[in-house]
Amino acid sequence: MCKQKQLGTRINTKMETAEQYNYGLEDLVEENPKKVSGARIFAESLKRENVEYIFAYTGGANLPIFEILAEYDINVLISGHEQGGTHMAEGYAMASGKPGVVLVTSGPGATNTVTGIADAWSDSVPIVVFTGQVPSNKIGTDAFQEVDIVGITRPITKHNDMARTADDLPLKIKEMFHLANSGRPRPTLLDICKDAQIKFVDADVFNNCFNEIIFPIKRTAKQEEVNAAARLIQESKRPVLYVGGGAIISGAHKEIKTLAERINAYVTTTLKGIGAFPEDHPLSLKMLGMHGSVYANYAVNGTPGYNFLDGTDLLIALGSRFDDRVTGNVDKFARNAKKIHVDVDRAEINKIIRVDLGINSDLKYFLHKLEGIVKGKEIDQDWKQKVESWKSSYPFDYDRENSLIQPQYVIEEINRQTNGNAIITTGVGQHQMWAAQHYTYKFPRQLLTSGGLGTMGFGLPAAIGARLANPELNTPVICIDGDQSALMTDQEYVVLKRYGIKVCHVILDNNGHGMVKQWQSKNHNNRLIGSHFPEDKPDFVLTAKSRGLKYGDHIYKKEDVPNAISRMLNSEASYILQCHVVDDVCLPMMSGSIEDIDFYQKRKLK
Repeated sequence: MCKQKQLGTRINTKMETAEQYNYGLEDLVEENPKKVSGARIFAESLKRENVEYIFAYTGGANLPIFEILAEYDINVLISGHEQGGTHMAEGYAMASGKPGVVLVTSGPGATNTVTGIADAWSDSVPIVVFTGQVPSNKIGTDAFQEVDIVGITRPITKHNDMARTADDLPLKIKEMFHLANSGRPRPTLLDICKDAQIKFVDADVFNNCFNEIIFPIKRTAKQEEVNAAARLIQESKRPVLYVGGGAIISGAHKEIKTLAERINAYVTTTLKGIGAFPEDHPLSLKMLGMHGSVYANYAVNGTPGYNFLDGTDLLIALGSRFDDRVTGNVDKFARNAKKIHVDVDRAEINKIIRVDLGINSDLKYFLHKLEGIVKGKEIDQDWKQKVESWKSSYPFDYDRENSLIQPQYVIEEINRQTNGNAIITTGVGQHQMWAAQHYTYKFPRQLLTSGGLGTMGFGLPAAIGARLANPELNTPVICIDGDQSALMTDQEYVVLKRYGIKVCHVILDNNGHGMVKQWQSKNHNNRLIGSHFPEDKPDFVLTAKSRGLKYGDHIYKKEDVPNAISRMLNSEASYILQCHVVDDVCLPMMSGSIEDIDFYQKRKLK
């Protein structure tokens, strides 16, 4: 990976920086051993936070920081677009569990990060965003590239602030990292005025700031709450674990597997919880909700044929938030079950679904306490047989006899050739749901996707971040994308070339916005407005080659899929595989409530 000192021309003097951008910065103190600049405070702070990568974009309001970063052993990666850099930071954080760091300039550089910040907010991803800002004496004057990024991002950050002076920086930077990755992780942002980067403070003041210790926030279950949960579990006959992304954040996957096996509970996950429980396990029900498995939805909600009385009698929600894509009609969700909800964020408990027992705690801590008192048990065997019959009768399926390339077939073949051991990122749409349905996930932090905000274009930059988070692993990183999601971030191909990063980019090309077309067909009189582009033929392989990447291919025939995927996986560098697939619908689909579930077996396509 290139170091910052290898990127571009270094600015040699602080006075040149000030004069070049005509900000009128004055009284710059000459550097000496007893003084330290704000820019050096920034770099030293990141070093002490063990930051490995900064996903960045240069600009007038952050150049003093770049000048100093040239002296530090921190990898600075320049993205094709600031939004892409923010998604790279998300992918890095999702794959590693460590905060992703973003550094951009003021004005449009800052505002281009807003989508990524909102995405990280929705999915509880720890990223720390640093934005350059005009000098403090220019705030409020509509100076060139001035924007109130603190005000803009206040609703979508866990904490944000502005540093107006150099001595503001040490503690404020420390706060940003601490808050981003404690409790419920979420993005933070620090806006740094340019004069704060350039001016100097006493070195002793700077060093003393690092002696202040901020203790992590811990929320722990009370013993009486753990005992109450154990009683409800022992009384149940048809328990189901409903596992969300919080389980992965907490690192509680081993404890979840132990609990499920001990009480013989089936396990279903949210989209963000995929990987918290191995999907090849006999107790796995895979994903719940709108495009989740029929059998997961039946196990949680019951079936119409039995007046919904054959669903779970105890739903144990672990690090999940009952979002609308899971519940549908909240009045009919798991209507015959008692409910336990464990979450580190107190605000999520009883926010959407009223529960019988709500526990505000770190999930791993709670499960560790529960493991000491919950006893092994057998579940209702008749119900177990019924669930197994649902799993047999309603698998994820598609028209396997179709001679054209089915998108689901491409994903199943990737799963077969990687033995379910790749790290998968996605854009947003049908391909995202098919990737969740037809790949068998075995470990946490394996599926990286935009769940809450649903950001098209997330997949490719997130794959870059994920690759950098696991540089020594031989595990392939594969972005499964749609053609319209790929159009939003194909400028990041230059990053793959520039830094020699290997990512597999699989594009399921169905000539448009597949999920939008599906909704328009189902609910809007089949009026495919602004979503179907049969005449548009973007050539992503050619685009990638024009940006310096050597390897890629188009596939049009079903029989060519296995060899094409093999070439991609065995390539020495990044590979773009554009698959021209049949225009299909993503099913099952539950709209409203379980009564409305729409599924099919071997559906024939015209």
